[in-house]
Amino acid sequence: MMRGWKKTLAFLLAFVLVFGSLTGFKSNTKTSTIPVTVEGTIFGGAGQPIKTELTYGPDLLIHSNNKKYDKTIAGLSALLCADSYFRDKDLANGKQNRVLVDGEDASQYTHTTLLKKLGFTEVEYIETYKEKKYSYDTNDSSTFLLAHENVDNKYDIFVCVARGCFSSSDWLSCFDLGADTSAYETLTGKHPEWTEKNQQKGLSIAAERTNEFLENFMKKYGNPARKSIVLLTGHSKGGVIANILGAKMEENKKVKSFTYAFNTPKFDNKPGKKAYKTIYNVVDDGDLFSDHFPFQKERFYGLFFGPMSIDLSIFLRRVVIHILC
Repeated sequence: MMRGWKKTLAFLLAFVLVFGSLTGFKSNTKTSTIPVTVEGTIFGGAGQPIKTELTYGPDLLIHSNNKKYDKTIAGLSALLCADSYFRDKDLANGKQNRVLVDGEDASQYTHTTLLKKLGFTEVEYIETYKEKKYSYDTNDSSTFLLAHENVDNKYDIFVCVARGCFSSSDWLSCFDLGADTSAYETLTGKHPEWTEKNQQKGLSIAAERTNEFLENFMKKYGNPARKSIVLLTGHSKGGVIANILGAKMEENKKVKSFTYAFNTPKFDNKPGKKAYKTIYNVVDDGDLFSDHFPFQKERFYGLFFGPMSIDLSIFLRRVVIHILC
């Protein structure tokens, strides 16, 4: 089964190269388009790199309407998600997952390389399971990239890229649904960070921890005199984190936010939940995690794009398809 998935991923990503002009990489704003190579076992095998293009420039986020689906921003977000799966320890066995700017020295690549190539001056790679302050709910960790750039001393642009499941603790957290009962607390202890009881417990806590780091990052590098613009993105478990953070950001009137999430599991079961206008979920119709986990009645936030509802979704589900590891 795993071998079949890898062949499928290789084929789907190859589609990007052939039909790149149809996937929305062009923009009406002042941006730069650069050739990149996507490589790694997640995206078709280390020996089968996929060449495509990545478009970014500050104007892309400054001038775009965050309440309108933007193909270029979605394409950028998908590639950032792909890059978030890079791990140093995978280099030795040839299973690295990364997005290389054509012509760069791959041997110098780190977690922060791509975002710095795009012009972000402050980039941090965070793994919350390494934080000693989390002595409870230790499986409810998150791994993500934070980036910032100051544009003409008028705008602070922030990016948060949340990684999906890539460890046993990630998966255990996903299946910890939680229960708002005394019996659950008796068995598992207190869960002070699980404040949104309508949300799946493991995913909710991972999102709250990510949000804590993001807020501190924005306070550190932001300036009230400048306009804050935030791009939030994530795949799979990272898509849940992006949804939850995107909802918080949309409610913050001082921030202009964009949220693009891919193959997001359903995580919220509150009836009549607000439909957010700045959150876009692109979901593969064949993804078990998105379609059925944890329950049919669960949902995610924002607008939903099935694989045939818009041409970009065909591209996105080829770049960031659900991982079996």
